[in-house]
Amino acid sequence: MARQLRFIPFVIATFMLICCTSPTHQSLEAISYCLKEDSLAEAEAYMDLINASTAGKVSTIFPLRGELVGSGAPIMNLQLEESTWVTFNVREKDYQRLPEGDTVKAIIPALGDREVTLKVTSAKDLGSFAAWKSSKSKGEYDSKTFEIKAIPTQKIEGLVAGMSVILK
Repeated sequence: MARQLRFIPFVIATFMLICCTSPTHQSLEAISYCLKEDSLAEAEAYMDLINASTAGKVSTIFPLRGELVGSGAPIMNLQLEESTWVTFNVREKDYQRLPEGDTVKAIIPALGDREVTLKVTSAKDLGSFAAWKSSKSKGEYDSKTFEIKAIPTQKIEGLVAGMSVILK
């Protein structure tokens, strides 16, 4: 306790030099008020309006209310509504049904089995871990899985990330 009492006048004197340079700030109340003003000014300097680089919908906010976030840390996910796409994982034997540039029909169960038209934009191999046959018999091969990416030809109202889309 004695050490704390010796340290407090030094802290107060230091803050008085840093924060309260005018001669009218002599009392502890004035020093306390000055420190609160400086803390508030520092907090207000960090409180800034953040503008997104593009229009979208906030899907996730990471920090909790009142939580401090480091500079440069992500604070939210922004869902871009104009860049909607769907992906399908198809077997190698079904790959020929979905050539790039072609349009396909699909239904969305969450939107009342709404039928939509999609344009296939790309396809890629998902790798050997996604093979349909894990062992080869004589004269056979492992059937691969391809990820097909398609974009809607028209805007789909109510479509949310994670909804199922079924090829017809």
